[in-house]
Amino acid sequence: MIPPVVDQGWLAAHPDAIVADVRHYLDGRSGRDAYAAGTLPEFEVVHTVIRGHEADVPAVAAAAEGVDLVLQQGVWGREPPLNLAEFQTLADSLARPVRIRTKEIGEVLYQDGVFTVAGSMTVTDPKRLQAYYKGGVRRGD
Repeated sequence: MIPPVVDQGWLAAHPDAIVADVRHYLDGRSGRDAYAAGTLPEFEVVHTVIRGHEADVPAVAAAAEGVDLVLQQGVWGREPPLNLAEFQTLADSLARPVRIRTKEIGEVLYQDGVFTVAGSMTVTDPKRLQAYYKGGVRRGD
C-alpha cells in the first residue's frame, strides 16, 4: 500500500489545502468500501453524480452524516449530466442541506426547497436559477 502523501500535521499547517479522498483500485477491490471504512470526518464529502448512478447518493449522504455534502455533475460516456432539477429531486430525498455544483451555475446551497447563491439571493425554481446565470433574472425578481 502507498502511504499517505501528506500527514495530519501537514494538513493542520495548511488549512487552505484541498483534500481529495479518491479511491479506485485496478485489482478489483471496492473503492467505495475502502472509503466507507476510513473517511476523513472533518472534511466535506464531494460526490460526483453520474447519470444512472443516482441510487448511490443516499448511501453517500448517510456516510457523510455530520459533515457538508457536495453533489457535483459528472459525465461518463455519452450520457448527459444530470440537470439542476434532477439534482433538486435528489437533494429533496435526502432531507438535509446539500451544496450542488454544475457546469452551468457553479455551486449553490440547496436546503428545504430553496437555492441560495453566494449567501444572498434565494430562488425556489431551478429554471429561474439557470435563467439568472444566463442573464435573464435580476436580483430581487
